[in-house]
Amino acid sequence: MHNLPKEKCSGCSLCANVCPVSAITMKPNVEGFLYPSVDLEKCIACKKCEKFCPELNAPTKNENCDAFAAYNKNEIIRKESSSGGIFSLLAEKIIAQNGVVFGAKFENDFSVSISYTETLDGLKEFRGSKYVQANPKYCYKECAEFLKAGRSVLFSRPLKSHFASAG
Repeated sequence: MHNLPKEKCSGCSLCANVCPVSAITMKPNVEGFLYPSVDLEKCIACKKCEKFCPELNAPTKNENCDAFAAYNKNEIIRKESSSGGIFSLLAEKIIAQNGVVFGAKFENDFSVSISYTETLDGLKEFRGSKYVQANPKYCYKECAEFLKAGRSVLFSRPLKSHFASAG
């Protein structure tokens, strides 16, 4: 069973995606933020949710880390973007190699979800920041399937906050 206090949970939905018996669903709190809810009758105590939780398993700090700065020379894309347009450059390379790009996009009701595209035109929806929680639904499972099929994947989604950012 997932033992992460709500105030530390990012709402990433990874626990719901890895649960082999679908015992975890994402439910909104009073403010509308999605958090995991565990059906104890379904839970088999496999602890996959805890094993994969990015908040419970924070990466170790690397003291020897290089940093780079760059921007997209295409002014139109740079103005549509919140990353200096670098996301678009990386995504274009992945798509050119028959890869798949995951990112945050607005839905018709102005909610934000994580989805994927296999086309350059589809990248437009991922550009710019979306300052609300993104619902990943079951995108991690979709991502895993693409990787198992040998496809390259670029996955742009924050894990440390409730806010979605993309290119």
